[in-house]
Amino acid sequence: GDVYKRQIQANQENLQWLDDKNSQLTEKKATIQEQLTVVTRNLNELQASNPAFTLKFRDPEPNFDRRKVKGRVFSLFEVKEQKFIKALEAIAGGKLYNVVVDNEMTSKLLLKKDCFSGISIIFIPNNKIVPQEIPQDKVDLIRRIAEDNQGEARPAYELIKYDQNLKNTMQYVFGNTVVCSTMELAKKIAFNPRTRCKCVTLEGDVVDPSGTLTGGYMNAQTSIIQKYQNYRVTFNQYEIRNKELKEIDSQIEQLRQESETKNQQKNDLEIKLHQLNLYKQKVKESSVGRIQERIEGLQKQIVELNQQKGRLQEMREKCRNDLEELQQEQTQFTAQSQSGGLNVKFLQDRSKKLKKEMDEIQKEIAKLRTDLRCLLYTSPSPRDS
Repeated sequence: GDVYKRQIQANQENLQWLDDKNSQLTEKKATIQEQLTVVTRNLNELQASNPAFTLKFRDPEPNFDRRKVKGRVFSLFEVKEQKFIKALEAIAGGKLYNVVVDNEMTSKLLLKKDCFSGISIIFIPNNKIVPQEIPQDKVDLIRRIAEDNQGEARPAYELIKYDQNLKNTMQYVFGNTVVCSTMELAKKIAFNPRTRCKCVTLEGDVVDPSGTLTGGYMNAQTSIIQKYQNYRVTFNQYEIRNKELKEIDSQIEQLRQESETKNQQKNDLEIKLHQLNLYKQKVKESSVGRIQERIEGLQKQIVELNQQKGRLQEMREKCRNDLEELQQEQTQFTAQSQSGGLNVKFLQDRSKKLKKEMDEIQKEIAKLRTDLRCLLYTSPSPRDS
């Protein structure tokens, strides 16, 4: 019974811990849900104000693999540093809205089936497009010129991060153009006979080797690259919160299952404890139970008789010692009385009295021994039932 009680107590403590943990997770879930609500609202607002962020089209055929359509150019790269956004937007221009597909067969199929509902779309087939990469020796020379002028100059496609499978597309959109830190540096590189190439400043001014200079003020709020960068940050927050929410839901479900198991174990233990108590009560009320009670009573009597026996033995020992002392005194007094005429009658009477008391104690001890033997030989056993 005690084992079951300890197990039930331990089980109850586990259930309490699980309940506390569930409360903590539920509270955390509520906080994340609030954050997710705010992020979702911001994401919806960004999508509503920028329809180009969502590329909508019909499947040209059943079971069409939509992964063949990669997306618009502006959605397929990240700018390494904010300061390059104006320059990159000036370089790519309208190509940022072009739709990248895996190959020309996909673009033809989408056009043939009018999957974009009459909207004018320019496709870039990634497998066929010709990249415009600046030769490495020219890149090295451009960097040396920049260093000599305490500036910075790099090919535009080196300023972005993208899937390497889309390298052809990115070098087509941003290739053969150098981003320079200043207008002076841009002119030196653009007009140098050994490096002649189009250059763009960080402010978006374009210097062409032909001698033209274009550009001007660009509002960052109208930049599709900047807008999509903001959208990407918000979308990442949305995905993080969703992931956290799923993880918490998973943990709560796991706790629910553990609590269910612990509750079942607790119920099983309580049932076993109840059955054990019923069995004990039944045994107690049965002949075996009565015999067990009688045995316990007799064992208690044996203990009491042993205690009495011990006390009587102590008394006997004391009387024996007193008697020996009196006998010694009597011998001494007898010798003295013969010589000096002392009266020893009192001592003789006292000695007789002590002998009588000792005889009675001996009889009482003998009786106790007899009672103990009877109890031991007649004690019933549970097997007798």
